[in-house]
Amino acid sequence: MADRPGTRWIGPQFAGLSLAGGSGYLFMTIALTGMSFTQVVWTRAILGAAALLCAAVFSIRIRLPCRAAAWVHLTVLAITNLVMPYLLLSWAQQYITSSLASVYNATTPIMTVIWAALIFGIERLRIIQVVGLMLGIVGVSVIMAPWQSGDVRADFWGSAACLLATASFGFSFAYIRKFVQPEELPGASLSVLMTCIAAVIMLVLTPVVALSPVQLDWAVVTAIIVLGVFGSGLAVLWSLNVIRGWGASVASSSLYLAPVIGIVLGVLVLGETISWNQLTGAAITLLALVFIQPAGVIRLRLLTNRKPLSETD
Repeated sequence: MADRPGTRWIGPQFAGLSLAGGSGYLFMTIALTGMSFTQVVWTRAILGAAALLCAAVFSIRIRLPCRAAAWVHLTVLAITNLVMPYLLLSWAQQYITSSLASVYNATTPIMTVIWAALIFGIERLRIIQVVGLMLGIVGVSVIMAPWQSGDVRADFWGSAACLLATASFGFSFAYIRKFVQPEELPGASLSVLMTCIAAVIMLVLTPVVALSPVQLDWAVVTAIIVLGVFGSGLAVLWSLNVIRGWGASVASSSLYLAPVIGIVLGVLVLGETISWNQLTGAAITLLALVFIQPAGVIRLRLLTNRKPLSETD
């Protein structure tokens, strides 16, 4: 029987992913003012699982996998789509601005294409996409500015952690298409189970990651609730629905607007500054995405609102 959540409305979920991807870095920076980076990840994992379990009670019919291999795939996805990248991003934002972190978020589609086409072989890499990959490398190089003199900077390691995080996201996007059968695990079931496994992993790690003192105020509490409920909860459901409906590369392209949203929020709300090379590198990276996943394809998908693969009659 089919999952019931809003899988028919892939367009709005696609837009929601762009907003969640761009604003999440602002909220993470705010949350880090009162919590350690591991506490941020621990809390958002628990809140994300709670949000999806509540949704399951009211509107989602969960299908449990029968094969042991499916549970292994779920665990891999919980680690690579939730636990690992959010630990890396949260750590990174101790050293770089939310604006810069959101710029690196735009490399997720590039990472996805590399995994999907070159590693898993589930998508054919076209010449225009090769051009996009090369532009993406140039864009990232301009952002990181290796020509700048001086000792190895803290923001270099923060940047490296962000790139590892987007590589992990890209791996999980392609992994779903390669190994997880929609007939066995429809999108909503996959998102709920994956998020709950991530929460269990963080609960097991509680003595290591969550017991240091915290300094909570309304801003920190609001930020972590938004991160948990939307960033680690509903956005996971939306992303999996979009993957099922439009494919891994198109789903990751929901991050087209994330750098713009992240930069605007970082500058207006936090008073951050962004350098010329970061803006230039971000522009080159976004141009690379046009080659990797042409905008016309996305517009066509939005107009047709094609029925996702996870939804059956």
